[in-house]
Amino acid sequence: MDSSISGFLKRWKCGWAQLVSVLAYRRILPSVLVRVVREKGDLLVRVPGFVPEAAVAQGAARAFVALELPEGAYLTRRLELPEATQQELQSAVRLEVEASSPFPPADTLWGWDARTTESGGHIAHIAITARHLAQRALDAHAGRAGARAPTPELWVPVEGGYAALQGFGEAPRLAAQRRQMRGFALTLGVALLLALLLALTPLAQKRLQVLQANVYQVAVNERAAPVLRQRDELTRLTSLKDALAPRVEGGPDVMALLDRVSAILPDGAWLDHLEYTPAGLRMGGRADDAAALLQALQRQPVFTNVRAMSPIVREPRSGKDMFVFEMELAS
Repeated sequence: MDSSISGFLKRWKCGWAQLVSVLAYRRILPSVLVRVVREKGDLLVRVPGFVPEAAVAQGAARAFVALELPEGAYLTRRLELPEATQQELQSAVRLEVEASSPFPPADTLWGWDARTTESGGHIAHIAITARHLAQRALDAHAGRAGARAPTPELWVPVEGGYAALQGFGEAPRLAAQRRQMRGFALTLGVALLLALLLALTPLAQKRLQVLQANVYQVAVNERAAPVLRQRDELTRLTSLKDALAPRVEGGPDVMALLDRVSAILPDGAWLDHLEYTPAGLRMGGRADDAAALLQALQRQPVFTNVRAMSPIVREPRSGKDMFVFEMELAS
């Protein structure tokens, strides 16, 4: 598991290094100008990438200065490596310098420049010289440029560019490159943030509209709640009416039955209760002659099976017959 993670991180770092190399060569990343002082004429170079400019005059005043070592004062080596990180490249170059340098270790100076191949590997161009040879070139340059001239970098021409020797005035240039990269990263970050905000603005507006619609929906529901309850009650009553309509339309006229019963009852008689069902009537009350009332009901054509549900009993206090009759309705 650890080896797979380390391998992924290694490939990730190599991919970024290759991307930075391509962007630097195409002048997409920030770069600085370096005026290379040569025996055959000065050259203006853009770093990183070591891309030569068309003319020395443009921007030469604000360029850094590098001194090209003359031929015969250095050795070069070419080292091909597979996919590797920057630290692995530097370790491999150091081993190559230690194995190839003809100078004592304390007197050896070296620098290198690595390019990424199409297959993902690297080609490192290594420059090796001796400290006394580098100092001789610096003294000669100081004699020509004057004592007040800043100490230049020491560059060695290699295939496709230059290799800067380490420890000779490259610190200001590297610091300027770091500042430019920080500014570029900050600008790129702000641009990405603005692009993200522009992309999220329609989504934020839609979300705000949805929230406002939800609030409005809640307010409408609260206002419509009484109306909705009335509508539900109306729906319930309508359903009840529709369910009872066949029974009411197919049954007898209840008011007409009540009128008929009232006409049959003699004066001095009354009803204590009257119960109507679709099957018939049940009534109970008091009359002077309950038997005669029973016969009168039996003679009505609208009633059938007229009968007394309990014996007819005379009430001592009122002197009237107490009755409970039940009858069916003629179809």
